[in-house]
Amino acid sequence: MGLALQIYDGQGTGELRVFRDWKTACVHLCDHVLTWPEAGGWALVLPTYGARVSITHRNERYSLAKNLWRTEGESGQWLYDEYAQAATEALDTAQFMGWSWPDEWRPGDRKALGLSGVLVIFSADSVRSVMLPGLGSIARVVEAEDASHSNDRRPWDPLPREAPVDEAEPLGSGHIASYGMRRLCARERHEAEARARREEQESFETRRFRLFRKCAQFVRSEMFAAYIYEREGSSPPEDLRKAVKDFHEWVEFGRSAGGHGA
Repeated sequence: MGLALQIYDGQGTGELRVFRDWKTACVHLCDHVLTWPEAGGWALVLPTYGARVSITHRNERYSLAKNLWRTEGESGQWLYDEYAQAATEALDTAQFMGWSWPDEWRPGDRKALGLSGVLVIFSADSVRSVMLPGLGSIARVVEAEDASHSNDRRPWDPLPREAPVDEAEPLGSGHIASYGMRRLCARERHEAEARARREEQESFETRRFRLFRKCAQFVRSEMFAAYIYEREGSSPPEDLRKAVKDFHEWVEFGRSAGGHGA
């Protein structure tokens, strides 16, 4: 049967297919939801993802990604459904808050930021991408760009944007380079584990706010520039500044928007 795609019908957007086809959906599930470190953010946004998949264990994410391609997305229907729901909630709250702006790289497309931190890029008839901006590894994205097209994707290379944590990339020559990289990776793992322990002490809502703030800060300048240009010199919305700055404002905005995406 393959992956069953969802349709979003918003007042401000009209009817949008949540991704053009199963291949495009699988590419984005792999490149965003299943790729570390962005996967850690999605575990906070998607209801059952963190409970069904051990996010910090690459093998589990890798296995799920491979199965997506073997079954034309059908094995990951539950994950796609949660991902699509996060996209529609982000579109709803973006419309409510006014956090939507033109995509400067693709005329006619728009971007929308939800109170969850989820960014949706969409055209006139379909959602093109759904991500948590600022959480991915820019270097890995650039490196894997050629492999990120669905036509080139294969089950044996489903996560091209993610490198193994202990991968020894050459820094100079021979043993010195490998030893230096292993030490660096060990330190990074130690820091990540310490950070995870600290974050576990925080409430779930606080962690969601920190996620939103990081994503919103990443796109804020682009949004403000587009907002001012589109509205001929109008001031950018103060609501975004307030939500980024203050946890309680963010919570209140979520309540006002009916809880969508927050």
